[in-house]
Amino acid sequence: MICQNCGTEINQDVNFCSNCGELIQTTEVEKQGMGWYNFNTYFKLPFNALIDVVVGVIFISSMLDELLLMLNPNLTFTFLKFESVITLNSALGIVLILLAFYDAYVAISMIKFKKNAPKLFYAGLISGEVIGLIYYMAMLVLIRGMITWDAEIITEIAKEIISSAVSITLWLLINTKYFGNRKHLFVN
Repeated sequence: MICQNCGTEINQDVNFCSNCGELIQTTEVEKQGMGWYNFNTYFKLPFNALIDVVVGVIFISSMLDELLLMLNPNLTFTFLKFESVITLNSALGIVLILLAFYDAYVAISMIKFKKNAPKLFYAGLISGEVIGLIYYMAMLVLIRGMITWDAEIITEIAKEIISSAVSITLWLLINTKYFGNRKHLFVN
């Protein structure tokens, strides 16, 4: 359990904080558990950081087309060799590596129960979706001459945008509710 006054970790069976002397009151929130917090802090954020570094290096090193060919040798990805696409992929790779550092920072902030940790977590959720959409739209602009802009393509683009918007909205609702119920823990 965490002292609501000073943030010190204390035993659940004590009545007063050993650090500041504050009266400890067990609330319904503390009985709810910290499973989601633990999952995000100790698994999701570090795993996302690792994946972002690996994918970032792949995009920066221009190995994407080679990996895609290994996965499906029948497909050709000639557009991946265009200079503008290589530049876009390299930029995405750099952004992903920076996002990995951000995820590590958020995980450390969560571990230390920093006051702004939940907001940093929300910002990471939003930025990941926004970065993905920006990349998707930029790639469509770069290869616009290679595709026919028919109703099917426009429908797929609209589905992708709506899917991202719904996904981020749901994630934000779930996490703001969860961390809102535990805001007393984030006091450092």
